[in-house]
Amino acid sequence: MGVNCAFGPFELAESTRFIAENWPRLVSALPNAGCRSWSMARATFPMGPADCTKGMLRFVEEFGVQHRRRRCGTMPEHLKMLVDALQERNYRQSQTDQPLTGR
Repeated sequence: MGVNCAFGPFELAESTRFIAENWPRLVSALPNAGCRSWSMARATFPMGPADCTKGMLRFVEEFGVQHRRRRCGTMPEHLKMLVDALQERNYRQSQTDQPLTGR
């Protein structure tokens, strides 16, 4: 169970916290890179890699979220920064396409 897009990591934090505290199984979080806005008929997302990583690390460190993936507005730079930050904290990613785990 978890949260999925529509908002960024900061907007989804309290919903994620509630699920993590009350759901006995794996929790997922797949936020966008901030709240979507429209500019010239094109969706834009305000969060760069650093802000997005900061929000996602909160899900892992404070709420124990086990499943994280990139969503709308995230680019390869976002994912690389998140993976690097998790590896620095000894969270591992398996050799297969399994989610990063830390709990």
